[in-house]
Amino acid sequence: MRFIRSISFALCLTAPLAACGDDGATSGGGAGEGGGSTTTTGTGTTTSTGSGPACEAPEGEASPANEIAIDAVTASADDAAGDPLADFDLQLCGRDICLYGTTNALGQVTFDQGGDTLDSPLFKPNDSLVVGKIGYLYDGVTDPAGIFPTMTDSDAAMEAGGSVTAAGVTLTIPADGVVVVDDLTYDEPAKQTFRAASIPAAQVEAATGDADFAMVYALGPIDTLFCPAAQVEFVNYADLAPDSAVGIYVQEVNIAEHFGAYGAWTRIAGGTVSSDGQTVSIDEGVGLPVLLNVAIKPE
Repeated sequence: MRFIRSISFALCLTAPLAACGDDGATSGGGAGEGGGSTTTTGTGTTTSTGSGPACEAPEGEASPANEIAIDAVTASADDAAGDPLADFDLQLCGRDICLYGTTNALGQVTFDQGGDTLDSPLFKPNDSLVVGKIGYLYDGVTDPAGIFPTMTDSDAAMEAGGSVTAAGVTLTIPADGVVVVDDLTYDEPAKQTFRAASIPAAQVEAATGDADFAMVYALGPIDTLFCPAAQVEFVNYADLAPDSAVGIYVQEVNIAEHFGAYGAWTRIAGGTVSSDGQTVSIDEGVGLPVLLNVAIKPE
């Protein structure tokens, strides 16, 4: 177990499905075993059909510390069209402390820790409601420049046995599935609907730091869990070859590092381009266990 301190010096104890949020809050608990599948939040449980299992994130394995001195770091934020993200709340969040700020009219925000360090600082939004919560690691040398695409809201709840679509992503939840949303951040039904956004192909390398990635999708509400994993289909906007194999990568922006190292892109599954070249699907029987940012790479 690990203790995390926020900039407000609130303390909380991390554990699977009770992980410290970026602001030091504790996220909602997992769904219990029972006679029906559930959509679970800390404020209530909605029962649907099926017999869903308990749903918990895997226990994270902390990556090595990377202490970076923070002294007047000026980060910039644009939307996917290249326009400045003005008057928007963002954070520079290490695995120990978060710094908060609001962008100016040029999309710039300055973070200053007085020369003290943050462990693996990541530049990102506070949540995934309005823009994708994509993270950009700060190396202590080059000021971060983030691309944050505007999310499309499906206006549809994620329910067992149902499908929802937004911004070229279709999510299908098993009939016996359990959906667990972080209800401290997404604390009302209107915030718990499925949303997605994509990064234009020409900006994918800038968003990931990897020229081999072809597409990036931001998904939300971020950190939502599915048990069993949900099937996902992505529009093939990069025109990858029909019937070709791809790797599906996710970016973990949670300090608990449930699905990979903090800020890194980690392969979570294989996938295949459809025969007509229109879509990319995660391999049958594997699926996506969590809503995170997704990058797709030809293999």
